[in-house]
Amino acid sequence: MPSDEKMRRYLRVLEGRACFEGESIVLHVRVGWLDGAIYYDLGDWRAVRITTDGWEIVKEPPILFRHFPHQAPQVEPQKGGSLEEFDRFINIPSSANRLLIRIYLVTALVPDIPRPILVLHGDQGSGKSLLLRLLKRLIDPSILETASPPDSLREFVQLASHHLVAYLDNLTGLPDWLSDAFSRLSTGEGLSKRMLYTDDDDIVYVLKRLGGINGINLVVSKPDILDRCLIFGLERIPEEQRRPERRIWADFDEARPRLLGAMFDALSGAIREFPTVNAKYLSRMADFTEWGCAAARALGYGEEAFLAAYKENIDEQNEAALESSAVAVAVRYFLVDNQSWEGTPSELLKALGAIAEKAGVDIHSRLWPKDAKWLGRRLREVKPNLMQDGIAIHLGKGTGGERYMALQSIPENDANLAADAAPDIGSKPAQGGNSWGNKPCDDTNFATYCQIEGQIRSGESGNSGIKLGVSGREEKQLRARVFVLPCGQRISYEEAVVVWKREGAPVIHLRPGENCFDLEQLLSLNEIRPSHLDAIAKWLEQHACRAKHTE
Repeated sequence: MPSDEKMRRYLRVLEGRACFEGESIVLHVRVGWLDGAIYYDLGDWRAVRITTDGWEIVKEPPILFRHFPHQAPQVEPQKGGSLEEFDRFINIPSSANRLLIRIYLVTALVPDIPRPILVLHGDQGSGKSLLLRLLKRLIDPSILETASPPDSLREFVQLASHHLVAYLDNLTGLPDWLSDAFSRLSTGEGLSKRMLYTDDDDIVYVLKRLGGINGINLVVSKPDILDRCLIFGLERIPEEQRRPERRIWADFDEARPRLLGAMFDALSGAIREFPTVNAKYLSRMADFTEWGCAAARALGYGEEAFLAAYKENIDEQNEAALESSAVAVAVRYFLVDNQSWEGTPSELLKALGAIAEKAGVDIHSRLWPKDAKWLGRRLREVKPNLMQDGIAIHLGKGTGGERYMALQSIPENDANLAADAAPDIGSKPAQGGNSWGNKPCDDTNFATYCQIEGQIRSGESGNSGIKLGVSGREEKQLRARVFVLPCGQRISYEEAVVVWKREGAPVIHLRPGENCFDLEQLLSLNEIRPSHLDAIAKWLEQHACRAKHTE
């Protein structure tokens, strides 16, 4: 019998061989892809395999999952259920929001995609904590269903790495570091913590998890995290509708196998539908939007119903971002009496400070910018939100290198004008003698001129391109479309901004008989502002070919 020291030595040798010579297997928490199928860990060494053809329980699944002591076994799913049965356990009266919850349950099981952070707010007794616990039991059952706010990033990383679903309960505020951590958790950016007993080594986690928060007030306020949220406001449950919690859980546990089976049914359908999804509207959470459309089809609602409900929720996010920004509140109030404004950052800070008290803004709070540099930062944070609200913000430098800021309020009727004046996206001019430049207007050439792919950089200082409120820091691949307007109708820069806002893509406006141009050359210009329109028109005349039009 070898000694303990020899046994430890042998084990270290075997461990080394396993680490450096053995097969490397990526382990997942609760869900993972393998050979085109999604596997769901039931927590008792069995798994559910979901494909386009349906789902089945696998008694001896491949090695895919990590197990932790906190995890609880999932119930065995049953076929024939409906996710609409979940409605009777939750306090969400809106049919649109109930649809979003069903979509959330299905997309929660899609591995490795960015998913929105679930944010619940409402009075005491509105069922916020209960809803999070119900969702946790359906998606990722655990002894720890919700957690208290962590004291450090290290604790948060530990929580997120061991759970597919990380919900924090009863928050009264959200510190900046935790807000940023939730944002990274949602979209899969790296989180790190220092390795124990070392001074310089880090453990880096790249996680995509489902995060959730609840509180009496809406605790998320930074535009960057609001862009990644699903927000639900809950009302206090009337006394006559209250039930003892033990009865709720007894009913739910009886229904859970059917609900879980319904989730797998919908997920199978979503996998089948996903390759054909071509969503007309993509939010910042584009992957969630596409999978949401696929899930909506599988559930029988259709993607239009999902997109409408999601768009409504995004509008609520946008309003929350504007209300939480002192600068945005002041800008909105300022443009009530001033349709447009242009000047230096210092002049704008002075002008906004003069009306701040009337707008209900405290310029002595930490949220108010103390100098012109910080005003620019605060405006960039809410620039996409203000654009959504009909306010265009232009930040840049003049010909002499001086910084300028321009605000432009876009009236509601301008949006209607742009919508009425332009034909459907992608529609072709009438045939019969039309040409673009010297080429006949056939399908190929129309695609060449009217659907040019342009690299649009998203608002970073110093980048070239047209910047009219595209959010995010990453480079975006957006489709440029040409709207051909009836003869004699003019379209303004502000109307172009409105259509960009509505369609989510840059829109170049031409009238029949006027110049058409190379979009790639136009993108080489620096940031466009209203006062540049005459110069742009002259530039187009010099660099563009003539577009002939025959009625």
